[in-house]
Amino acid sequence: MRICFIAFGVSSEIARVMMASVREHMPNVVLTQLTDMVSRKIEGVDEVRRVDGKTYPFILYKHMASIPEPFIRVDYDMIFQGDITHVLDEDIDLAFNLHGDQKVEQSWGQAYPYAACLWGAKRRSREFAEDFRDRHMMSRRNDWMGLIPSINEVIVTGKYKIKALPGNIYNYCPEDRNDRPQNALVLHFKGRRKHWMLHEGSEAARADEVRISRKIAQSNELFR
Repeated sequence: MRICFIAFGVSSEIARVMMASVREHMPNVVLTQLTDMVSRKIEGVDEVRRVDGKTYPFILYKHMASIPEPFIRVDYDMIFQGDITHVLDEDIDLAFNLHGDQKVEQSWGQAYPYAACLWGAKRRSREFAEDFRDRHMMSRRNDWMGLIPSINEVIVTGKYKIKALPGNIYNYCPEDRNDRPQNALVLHFKGRRKHWMLHEGSEAARADEVRISRKIAQSNELFR
């Protein structure tokens, strides 16, 4: 089993916090960095898989279509409080998490309930990735922000056997640094929460977050 995360142009300090929690709770998995052709290896991973590409949507598609199954792709800004490999124990094709952020749930949840920042694949990942790529290319928002609608649109076709993972357990978004409920297996420090993963007052973490946010905002190209 692989636990994979996409990392190019991100804070390796934050990623290493995530990696430490994987090592603690899932010591037998292969920890895999998914990246482009030029980004540095983050120290501590078991393997690095590279694809040629410049934008997050394209790199996501290429990796999701080529990683040997089974695997679980997670975000680099998560902390795991338990083993999540059981999400692929059932007879399913893929597993995706639902939203765990109340604000996002209110604005996106009804139309696009799956956050898909946790992507578990037992089989058919390549086929699913090709379907979401095709929809994404044709969408009005064919940039980074168009990923969630495109993935949700493929899920609701019923073509794949999907397991929905509750957001409060597999995608919990803390309200403050100390908000870590024991029943949440995945804490997701997305957006400006990221610096909460590090030591309080880390200027390097905040600087990284500003840089990453600007890079994402400027990434409106697709599939180069």
